[in-house]
Amino acid sequence: MNTTHFRMFGLILLGGLWFTVSACGSPGTLTQEVQEAMKEALLDEYKAEATYNKIIAKFGPTDPFSNIMGAETKHSTSLEKMYDTYQLTPPDNPYKDDDSSLPDFASVKEACEGGVQAEIANIAIYDRWLKMELPDNIKTVFTSLRDASRDKHLPAFQKCAK
Repeated sequence: MNTTHFRMFGLILLGGLWFTVSACGSPGTLTQEVQEAMKEALLDEYKAEATYNKIIAKFGPTDPFSNIMGAETKHSTSLEKMYDTYQLTPPDNPYKDDDSSLPDFASVKEACEGGVQAEIANIAIYDRWLKMELPDNIKTVFTSLRDASRDKHLPAFQKCAK
């Protein structure tokens, strides 16, 4: 390889590296407001996951909690991946080792009623944040999670609460 080819190859490599880093995002590419939206969404998903886990621990693997539990874990994972994409550190899960701040329901029906309220609140969080300017990948994740809560989780809890 002559020197000219070597330099061109080096420039192509540098260009590819720049494109990869910029496509992945960096903390500076997100406004503080978008980072706050990601944090609120992730903390709410952690809360739902821990609440439903606590209900399953108390009442056993009962529907709809056992079905929705897996979805909540996927929701958290989707949001954690957004943190990785933008090279940010996700907030710690405050419910990981302590669920004492979560509701303690007396019955499955009462837990389902609580699930209805939790999903309504979750949908409202996403609706509020989806009104603002978001990067396409974050908007896609938020929309998907909101739609799952609205179209799947909420109806399941409403049915259970009757």
